[in-house]
Amino acid sequence: MPIGPEIEYHGIRRSYFGSVYDLMSRIYHNNKPVWELLTDGGHLFPPPLPTPTAA
Repeated sequence: MPIGPEIEYHGIRRSYFGSVYDLMSRIYHNNKPVWELLTDGGHLFPPPLPTPTAA
């Protein structure tokens, strides 16, 4: 959710408010090498729990 106006600072920027857990889960699923780097292979932030599947 955006919480501020767009500003020009080395390109257009905008502040957002959101859940770190949601962000890290998206990074884990969409770009695992980046997640590995940010979390030191899961030592700094655990991988997301698997989502239950319908039977």
